[in-house]
Amino acid sequence: MVKIGFICEGDTEAIFLSSQNFKNLLISKNLEMVEKPINVKGNGNLLPHNIINYTNILLEKGARKIFILADLENDSCVTKTKERIKPNTEIHVLVVSKKMIESWLISDLVTLFKVLKITKKTKFNYNINSEVLDNPKKEIKDLIKKYRPNLKAVNEKLIINLFLENEFSLERASQNIFLNKNNSLEYFIKKLETI
Repeated sequence: MVKIGFICEGDTEAIFLSSQNFKNLLISKNLEMVEKPINVKGNGNLLPHNIINYTNILLEKGARKIFILADLENDSCVTKTKERIKPNTEIHVLVVSKKMIESWLISDLVTLFKVLKITKKTKFNYNINSEVLDNPKKEIKDLIKKYRPNLKAVNEKLIINLFLENEFSLERASQNIFLNKNNSLEYFIKKLETI
């Protein structure tokens, strides 16, 4: 098994990367995470001087490659995000989700329907490219408030846990027909496969 590490910018990513769901995906691709993901707690902390320290921790644990998961958020393009983070291309694989990682969650329509408790009787038609949403996190919160109004305090930890409990699939999300080709999700899976 190839040993890899992860640096991410928030709780959603850290919870997802630590999940059994994701660990099973890694095993299926002959990969092993050397250490729990390092959560830098905000994309403002994904800066070269911080990344060097985190990279050294993961390399000492035996990682051969280190994935950095970042959100595009306010950067105008992926190139700007790369310029800000300055990954070492020999060690790092930078994966930038369009806007934020919640766009990946909302792309798995099977899980989205389970989270929202959508049945065949419910009038619900959702066919949107989640990577073009301005705020996928707000979109999910609004959908949960509408279809599950009994859930209170809908925050990012609740959202990721709801999706994981309902068998979120990264691969299923990447195959959403409404996504553009070469979406960030598909890129992430391809990079995992080519290590």
